[in-house]
Amino acid sequence: MSSAALGGRDINRRRFMIASAAAVAPTANRPQRLTWPAAVSPPGPDCRAAVGWSWVREQFQLRTDQAQFSAYVLAPHPAPVRSAIAEHRANLDQDPIGYHRAHDAAFDLATRKSAAACLGASYRDIAVTGSATAGLAMLYNGMRIRADQEVLTTVHDFYSTKESLRLRSIRSGISIRTIALYTDPAAAQIDQMLDTIAANIQPNTRCVALTWVHSGTGVTIPIREIADHITEINSNRSPEDRILLCVDAVHACGLLSINFADIGCDFLVTSGHKWLFGARGTGLIIGRPEAWRQIDPTIPNFTWITEPPPPASPPGYIQTPGGYHAFEHRWALEHAFEFQQTIGRTAIQERTLSQTAQLLDGLRRLPHVRLLTPYAPGLFAGIVCFTVNGTSPADTVQALREGFDIIATTTPYATTAVRVGPSIVTSPAEVDQLLAAVATL
Repeated sequence: MSSAALGGRDINRRRFMIASAAAVAPTANRPQRLTWPAAVSPPGPDCRAAVGWSWVREQFQLRTDQAQFSAYVLAPHPAPVRSAIAEHRANLDQDPIGYHRAHDAAFDLATRKSAAACLGASYRDIAVTGSATAGLAMLYNGMRIRADQEVLTTVHDFYSTKESLRLRSIRSGISIRTIALYTDPAAAQIDQMLDTIAANIQPNTRCVALTWVHSGTGVTIPIREIADHITEINSNRSPEDRILLCVDAVHACGLLSINFADIGCDFLVTSGHKWLFGARGTGLIIGRPEAWRQIDPTIPNFTWITEPPPPASPPGYIQTPGGYHAFEHRWALEHAFEFQQTIGRTAIQERTLSQTAQLLDGLRRLPHVRLLTPYAPGLFAGIVCFTVNGTSPADTVQALREGFDIIATTTPYATTAVRVGPSIVTSPAEVDQLLAAVATL
């Protein structure tokens, strides 16, 4: 395919994907429907059952002799993303300056619009980053926080949130207060988490920094309900004092059928290389326009390299780091969002959550297994964490790989556990395979 075809938005590949999807018969057994958490679109008639899951699996080059329950950690590229990367790379290698100058603006806009269409946001409010870690660092280091204000976060949040806040505190002396939303993750309750957040918000709380799905336990917190409470508090606050709700959505985005406009948070940060199964080394920050006005850029943007940006410039563009990047990966991210839309976001959510429920139900019946992930609608997403009595998590992961060709990981924290994640590259049969394997350990 020529560079001109790529510049014309690659219509042929898109038509091929849709035609191929429509030609596959629907799966025989529809996944079990659950009660879905707030801010997540429920499964409905738009669930594209015409996309067969075997076809979806064939778009990946993962080994067929392994059950891949950790693909979301560093996602494999599906066929349309691989193809776009290869095309962009070939054209950059042939004429790097010419190809970049001719297409960068168009490809960047296409990526933003594709992300916006998939996630229910405005492309003008999206900053493109190299990872979620970079996005979190930009957000917390650029946030306007006075010396008399604080950030409220939790012990469950990911390292990148904690470290970004710690480094900001060292530099500017802001106060960081950390709380626990639960003690036993398997027994976590929505009302308890909501009450804990509400009880700990103070008059000087400027930011609430949360992770939607906790990577060490699989607990999913009620973001929309928390956002509603904060919105009520903010109704009596000035822009400089209003609480900014910032959400690390790495393990929700691409799995749950998210609509940013409905979530209620001020900022959502994610990466492209986890549940989105997008190009590795990519990330996004989505923010409300009024919230972006409370964030100062920390990395120069190259869009206005010859002059300062005009006052009406889109905030997402201003906040996007400049410099030269792995453009073939960044530009290919568009096709990851198109892949999601081709499958159907509610279909992805339904497929993933039904497998997760199947796995949780099976694990909780094994007497030698301790679940960390709660088995209750709205409290789990795709991550399942557990331990096996008498066996270290590392040994369990090794036994699953060497004895059963099942790929799991350990949680990289002080208190470790086995971590697995059903997804669009696994099947209910492979969930049964995993359960049978754990039963023998």
